Amino acid sequence: MHPIKYRRLSIEELTHLEEKFIQFLVVNGISAEDWVKIKSENLDQTNDLIDSFSDTIFEGLMQKTTFFEYADSKMILSYKVDDKKAICYILMIKADSNLVIDPEKPEASIAGISPDDFTLTVASKEIQGDRNLFVYQELEKGRYISDGKLFDFFSKLNDQPI
Repeated sequence: MHPIKYRRLSIEELTHLEEKFIQFLVVNGISAEDWVKIKSENLDQTNDLIDSFSDTIFEGLMQKTTFFEYADSKMILSYKVDDKKAICYILMIKADSNLVIDPEKPEASIAGISPDDFTLTVASKEIQGDRNLFVYQELEKGRYISDGKLFDFFSKLNDQPI
């Protein structure tokens, strides 16, 4: 039995990745006929193959992820992750400010923001253990993958290139 590192992809996710799953089976020496037979005769092997495929997909996605974010109405967290550490800019809206961040569009919410409305701090954390698992766990907490533009903006705002 394959111990799963991340989580099993949902039926919907698997459906969207059908072509990649077929390629995965082929690479593992499993023909279409073999797959039909395995699905009908060996539930454990079926589950192992789906779990292994799920881990393969997540491992690739986590490896490609360098930036991720989180936003709510009064705060934005913007992360950059390398192999050894995570750097996070934390923009907090001051209590006396009327500014409200739209979590769906945090960049637009702070366009033209006044320094009187926020505080910006930076923190870093050494990653203990598996970097990709760290990224996955952060994404499972509600962070989302981003393009890094907000991180770069905060870095310039903070006048500390990282």
